[in-house]
Parts: sequence; C-alpha cells; structure tokens
Amino acid sequence: MDRITSTADLRTISRVKPGVAFTGKFSILIYDKSMNKIVDYVDLIKKGMGLLENTYLGAAGSRGYGRVKFKEVIVRVYNPKTMEEEEVDKYENVEKIDSNKISEAVKKFSVQ
Repeated sequence: MDRITSTADLRTISRVKPGVAFTGKFSILIYDKSMNKIVDYVDLIKKGMGLLENTYLGAAGSRGYGRVKFKEVIVRVYNPKTMEEEEVDKYENVEKIDSNKISEAVKKFSVQ
C-alpha cells in the first residue's frame, strides 16, 4: 500500500518516493587526539559519505534505487566541560567539510 495515496502497489520492492528527506546522526568516539589522526578520521568519514553519494544504498542501484545526497551537514563536538554538544560548523554538502577546522574543535574541547 502506498502510505500517501492509499493505493495498492504491486511491486515486490518497497521504495521511498523521490525527493523525500531524512535526518540522521552518527557519532564517533576518538581516543587518539593527535591532530593528524583526527584529520584522518574526518577525511575517512567524508570519503565514505562521498562514495555513498556516488553509488547507492541498498539493492537495485543499477535501476536508480537507493540514490543518496547529503545536504546541510552539521558537525557538532561534545564538550565534556559543559556536557553538551556544540556546533562546529554547517556545510551545504560533503565536499565542503573542513577536516582541519573539525580537528581544531575536537582538540579545543578535549580533556587533558
């Protein structure tokens, strides 16, 4: 059943209609707080997100299913002093994520 129009959909694969937006969040715990390692971690996440945008999520990607585009990427860093997340920066897409700026923010908030 199509949840919007209540019509029967005889497809065997359920799919999300084009243009639907989702919000998501993921966290990483960093133990090695050397500047180079943090930049490496952020670059790895950035690369993974870029690969996901250039391929697809799930099955039947060759048919156009599973296309993903990350928009408005908000980076937050946990501040152990205030016990809250603080926004570091907001990026309009994955390519604009600044690994060095994020690394500086992680270093600034880390407990020695």
